[in-house]
Amino acid sequence: MKPSRRALSQTIAMLAGDRELPTDQRASISAVLESVRSQLSDRSIRGVAIARKQVSGDIIDDVGLVFFVETKQPRAALDARLLIPPVLIDPYGRSILTDVRQVGDVMAQANVAASPIRSGFSIGHPLGRTGTLAAIVWRAGRPHLLSAQHVFSADDRAAKGDAIVYPGATDGGTRIAGALASFASFDRAPGFPNTVDAALAALDESRLGDVDPVIPGTNPPLSTAKPAIGMRVRLIGRSSGETRSIIKSVNALIRLR
Repeated sequence: MKPSRRALSQTIAMLAGDRELPTDQRASISAVLESVRSQLSDRSIRGVAIARKQVSGDIIDDVGLVFFVETKQPRAALDARLLIPPVLIDPYGRSILTDVRQVGDVMAQANVAASPIRSGFSIGHPLGRTGTLAAIVWRAGRPHLLSAQHVFSADDRAAKGDAIVYPGATDGGTRIAGALASFASFDRAPGFPNTVDAALAALDESRLGDVDPVIPGTNPPLSTAKPAIGMRVRLIGRSSGETRSIIKSVNALIRLR
């Protein structure tokens, strides 16, 4: 039986150190996963994700784990400790095909603007991380700013009513755009069992005339869809800039410079 996407996601979490490795009867599996986990600490490996395997430039249907490297080298030129095994075993004992792809140096961009307030640009809590304003949404008839929980909540250190600045503080922003209204606190239990990473900030009344509510490149009415391998997408974000592409991997864990 082929591994499920859930099993592949759990394997990535184990490799990242966010989930405990299987023990006892799966000791041999743990040993292999522990070896690959140590390989991910090498700077030449830029990340790992779920993707279809690529053979001689052709994409095949089998889904597994792809490891991204800055420069792909012949196996004979690599230290044996850095060789990714062609097959891994998931937490349920099923085989996972692996692939290695060259992506070069992965660098974060900075999509920054002081005005107007709009989706895809830098925003954040003055004490937390700077991230992307996802959308302008309405709640109880009032416009709100939607972003990730860790961006607005300063990793759960923030309180309702705290100022949110646009652009984010990391990008030199100091002007208030809104006040933190609500967020879902993270459950930091083993395995990080969270299903939501979102927060809302009520738009500051002084900025009502300084908002562009349209998500760039879209036409209403809008709907939502789950990301899937092969889907054509347009991405606009603080750390990605504007990108048009096809989804080739999901559940990615990437090391940025």
